[in-house]
Amino acid sequence: MSAEYSLHDLAQAKEALELAEKAWEEDDGNNRQAHIKKISAARANLSMIEGQLKHDGIIADEDAAF
Repeated sequence: MSAEYSLHDLAQAKEALELAEKAWEEDDGNNRQAHIKKISAARANLSMIEGQLKHDGIIADEDAAF
């Protein structure tokens, strides 16, 4: 059973990663571990969605974010 993802989900995942990375850059350094966890989770989610969309033939390898 595969999850159904759309290009909209991919765009949201990319945006979430960008926001997490921006928050890291703007932080005063006190929340480093929390930022690392958020960025890691956002990257994992993006990779999962990309992988499923590639598997389903919705995007090609060259369309991947990484």
